[in-house]
Amino acid sequence: MSDRTSESRPGPVDERLFADWRQELSEILDGFFSSRSPWGGAGTEGLMPVIDIVEKESVILLTVELPGIDETDVELTVGKGVLVLRGEKKAPTTGETDLRHVTERRYGSFERTIRIPGNVDEPTISAHFDKGVLTVTLPKKPDSAMSSRRIEIRQDDTPENPDAT
Repeated sequence: MSDRTSESRPGPVDERLFADWRQELSEILDGFFSSRSPWGGAGTEGLMPVIDIVEKESVILLTVELPGIDETDVELTVGKGVLVLRGEKKAPTTGETDLRHVTERRYGSFERTIRIPGNVDEPTISAHFDKGVLTVTLPKKPDSAMSSRRIEIRQDDTPENPDAT
């Protein structure tokens, strides 16, 4: 009778049995450690402020959460139908003798680009910053009321072509 003292190692078949389980556990752990934040995501990704967009009868309101950011560190530009939001959340300075144990807050630069509809009156766009919330008001052009009209459906085989004369 031979004495076997070697360790039993899983073979390729055994590895496959646990692959799905490992993947599922990995996804659960990733979700646990990447809680939802006002910066849209977690981990080492760049900052991405979250935005709400609400359309009303005469305006579109864009609300951006910017906690911990001073209004002087935010820039908002518009041109050619594109609204660009840039900014920076600066890390607090620590002393040379300070020992940082945990850093979960995120710092750095961010940029969001939002295409605005053609019915927005770009020259009249305004913004207001209060308590870490930026509200951008995008007034609609006065003649941009959404109207509809009935389109006649013809029965003949010849399509109407205004260029053919």
